[in-house]
Amino acid sequence: MSEILHNAAEKQEKLKAIIKDLHAGKSVDAVKKDFGQLIRNVSPQEISEMEQKLLDEGFPPEEIQRLCEVHVDVFKQSLDREKKPHKLPGHPVHTFMQENREAGAVLKTLKPLVRKLSRGGTEIIEKTRETVRNLENIIL
Repeated sequence: MSEILHNAAEKQEKLKAIIKDLHAGKSVDAVKKDFGQLIRNVSPQEISEMEQKLLDEGFPPEEIQRLCEVHVDVFKQSLDREKKPHKLPGHPVHTFMQENREAGAVLKTLKPLVRKLSRGGTEIIEKTRETVRNLENIIL
């Protein structure tokens, strides 16, 4: 079943076969691999259309529901294998978290300077300006 399924009718037949296997008592785990390979080559819309055609042909809704449980499980396994966004350099979440870490480090430096400024130390003004420029480089 590793061949690419191009033909909609062929995909439909494969889906029917999987549902029939479930109906015949084959376990959900036993059909996961075949179903996973089938859905790798179809869009969610195609899956929905195939399921609707099966319902139109008289397949019991319960059997379609069992298949839905299979594809949810297949998708979950696929997502579990995916690398987390915060660990992917270039991903917006990764970039955002990195910027926050850098901004946090600069803010830690700025905090004592702000305290000194509030007490009126003029020599600290240049150090504060430098730190604010560092922060500006991160956030702008």
